[in-house]
Amino acid sequence: LRDMFATLIANSINTDKEAFVHPSFGEIIKQMTSLDAVIFKAMTKQTVLPVLRLKIVYKSRGQGSLSRNLIWDDWNSIDRVAASLDNLTRLKLIDISYEEFYTDETRYDRLREKKHIAKEFEKLQVFANKFQGKVDFDKGIIRITEFGKNFISACI
Repeated sequence: LRDMFATLIANSINTDKEAFVHPSFGEIIKQMTSLDAVIFKAMTKQTVLPVLRLKIVYKSRGQGSLSRNLIWDDWNSIDRVAASLDNLTRLKLIDISYEEFYTDETRYDRLREKKHIAKEFEKLQVFANKFQGKVDFDKGIIRITEFGKNFISACI
């Protein structure tokens, strides 16, 4: 976070970068946790990323989403990552959509193979079996917003 502040200050006086510097960026950094910063910085390599959400599909009662947004790493806590993604969305740095998704299944296969996602899947499948349900995934994307792209240019 200190590096973000330092970069923001340096870029605020850089005439090549001043168009990207927004007055709210300092407040945004103040409202980020260190995990928010780590996750967002990792996202900057691509502007659109795959995301999964687990759901249980019941034979007779429809379906229900039971999992938070799952991404490529859990940083030792799926709950903390979910909270960070919620915060980055609240700050308008990212958008998460399950109405849009990649048609290339390999993007999601790589996520499904991650240890923390497989563990969540297995845990929910035990629960689903009790109610004649099966666990499935909703596919989605995380997109860095235009505001988020400016934040990257100014602060990272």
